[in-house]
Amino acid sequence: MDTNMKIEHIGLSVSKPISMANWYVEHLGFIIRRQDGNDQKGLAFISDPEQETMLELFDNNVTPPLGSYHLSPAAVHIAITSQDPDADMQRLIKAGAVYIEGDSKKATGDVLVLLRDPWGNTIQLARRAKAF
Repeated sequence: MDTNMKIEHIGLSVSKPISMANWYVEHLGFIIRRQDGNDQKGLAFISDPEQETMLELFDNNVTPPLGSYHLSPAAVHIAITSQDPDADMQRLIKAGAVYIEGDSKKATGDVLVLLRDPWGNTIQLARRAKAF
């Protein structure tokens, strides 16, 4: 077994991948690693600032976009660390995100807030009481 294997990226079918990538860069500090095409048929690879996790955002006009209000918000979400989930939530709402729900403090001490980005994809802001 090859023990050097790791996740390269997680692919998400979304509407308007280029606009979404740019919003994640501007409001969440992500980095565009590669981009091709446009919002109607294109893709963008984005990563967190440390370049540890990469997402492929794509629209190929065949696969339905993930950001559907018919899915439970927790079914598929992008969890992002936040030192101040309440302040980040307010900032992201001003930038077009929509509040879903927040749990001021779970039994574990974690603070979690769910939002939808402007394209309907779920973002979870997470402040962990104990880091993983």
